[in-house]
Amino acid sequence: MRPNGDVRHLEVFSKDVVWNGRTDTQFLYNDITERRQAEEKMHEYDERYRALFDRSFDMVYVNDFEGNFIDANATALNTMGYEKSDIPNLNFKSVLNKKQLLQAMASVKEIVENGYQKELVQYRLRRKDGKYIYIETKGSLVMRNGAPYAIQGMARNITDRIEAEQSLKESERRYRDLIQGTQEIIQSIDNEGRYLFVNKAWHDILGYSTKDLKQMTLFDVIHPECMDYCSRVFQQILKGKSVGTIEAKFKAKDGRMVYVRGNATPRLKGDQVIATQGFFRDITDLKKAEEKIAKSYSTLQKTLNDAINTMAKIVEMRDPYTAGHQQRVAQLAMAIGREMKLDAVRIDQLRMAAVIHDIGKIYVPSDILSKPAKLTDQEFEIIKTHPQGGYDIIKGMEFPCAVAQTVLQHHERINGSGYPHGITADEISLEARVLAVADVVEAMASHRPYRPSRGTDKALEEITQNKGILYDPEVVEVCLKLFESGNFEFE
Repeated sequence: MRPNGDVRHLEVFSKDVVWNGRTDTQFLYNDITERRQAEEKMHEYDERYRALFDRSFDMVYVNDFEGNFIDANATALNTMGYEKSDIPNLNFKSVLNKKQLLQAMASVKEIVENGYQKELVQYRLRRKDGKYIYIETKGSLVMRNGAPYAIQGMARNITDRIEAEQSLKESERRYRDLIQGTQEIIQSIDNEGRYLFVNKAWHDILGYSTKDLKQMTLFDVIHPECMDYCSRVFQQILKGKSVGTIEAKFKAKDGRMVYVRGNATPRLKGDQVIATQGFFRDITDLKKAEEKIAKSYSTLQKTLNDAINTMAKIVEMRDPYTAGHQQRVAQLAMAIGREMKLDAVRIDQLRMAAVIHDIGKIYVPSDILSKPAKLTDQEFEIIKTHPQGGYDIIKGMEFPCAVAQTVLQHHERINGSGYPHGITADEISLEARVLAVADVVEAMASHRPYRPSRGTDKALEEITQNKGILYDPEVVEVCLKLFESGNFEFE
């Protein structure tokens, strides 16, 4: 220590010296303060390096130019499943396959020549337990005494990332196979209608090639018959609105009309619509089948109506004095049914029943039907058989069952005083209750051989007085409302 407190480090050499018969000790002091400070600094650096080396979250390793490992930190050893004592026996061959071993030695050569490795390299390493991990690594040259000594590498375990990428690729493959394998047309278009993507089904069903697609837009595929509709739908989607199920017609390359049904949704980026995705099923065969069914149904309906009209004419031929009665009853019955909000099917069945409700009169002798005087009790009993007779005729024909039941019950009354079975209230079908009121009103308002017309007012008075007794109250109210409002009159 100097007087000013400054500490110096000295290296001392001593030897015995004989001088004039006396032995003395000679000392040589060499000031090594700067060298000592440099060594301490170097030691400090070594400690810091070792701390970084050992405590790094990345894998750090040192190997020679032959691929033998010299050192490795705890992260590297733990990741690979080795102990510190295993290092002397480890080399590249311990962890790499033949192909990757050649790649690793090429990296060693690059590092020796350049002093560092330019690019990150991925390896699949074999752990001590035989399992594999993936790493991403890069190395640099370590110098000692001015000469190349070893290579230090830093690696990061990217197994989770690689497995996630592989899983994603597998998911993408499955998704791609699903998209390309489905029979549904899938397409994606930009906001100008240009195609971004179509699947195999699009090409197969519509017949356009990939080359064709590059020159086409959505509007080249839409059939002219539904261009306006599809344009409106497209504009709604561009505004981010939902459009529900879409039915449209596409134009195939060979000119065929292809019916499709499906949906289209906007693809968003933030709040902006950047594309439109469509998923459609080819329903051309279904549409053709529906058209055939509709045509068959129309033909069947015409045949049925022709049969009904023929049956009505048979009744009129047997009872010419009541010609048109059944048609006028049908007019009123349908008007009542519509006012009561019956569905279209029930109203049509009510019409059919009304038009032929007296078909059973073909079993009644014509002299009774046209008798101008009051019927005897025996003759009236014969008349009362016509609902059952009509039912027996109709039940074996291809009529809806409601038609036959309505014909059978149209003379039943709410209080059970009707015929042929004397059933009451809800036992009588609604259609029959409607037909009963329409039948009475039309009959009383029309001329008969045995009496003159009593007029509409008397007919309405009859159903009003017997509302809830003979006739259904709701049906009566609806019938009265039709006449009073002027919304109905017999043609």
